Amino acid sequence: MLIRKLSTFLHATFHTQVRCTQAKKMKLIILTLFFTFNLIAQTKNQFNSDMINIIADQNIDTEKLTIKLVEGFGWNITFYDLFRENEIIKDNFPKNQGIYTLVINYSENLIYTELVLYKTDPKNEYLEFDFYNENNRIFCRIKSDCSTELNKEIVMNELDLEMKKVLETVNSPKK
Repeated sequence: MLIRKLSTFLHATFHTQVRCTQAKKMKLIILTLFFTFNLIAQTKNQFNSDMINIIADQNIDTEKLTIKLVEGFGWNITFYDLFRENEIIKDNFPKNQGIYTLVINYSENLIYTELVLYKTDPKNEYLEFDFYNENNRIFCRIKSDCSTELNKEIVMNELDLEMKKVLETVNSPKK
């Protein structure tokens, strides 16, 4: 009842104060719909495979994005690239249970790492990454079927000064 009274009041006010023609009303409705659909249908990049789904909004340059799992610590490590150069790397997922490190890099200066425990063979794993940019920060919603500690929303962090120095030393040419 309250909604009907409010609607009647707004309708009467609109017609008495503005005296708008039908064409102007229609233009207003079309413009409102256009802007609404434009906001709802933001462009997203999407990459799919049997085990991985990656979604990124239009503010994320997926060329700068890499995702990998790393097995081992120290000198004896194995890299499993999952996403690189705008492609999901197929058939490059760990085959054994164990402890891995998920490493997400964006633009060489933003990074996120997380320890991942696969208690069983991760052959039934399905990972989903949903990247978006908000307030000049890059966030990602991660979902995992097999590793519950990955089911979270994260923010990409800049490398600290000490880590940048280590990487510069490693990447600098040998004399």
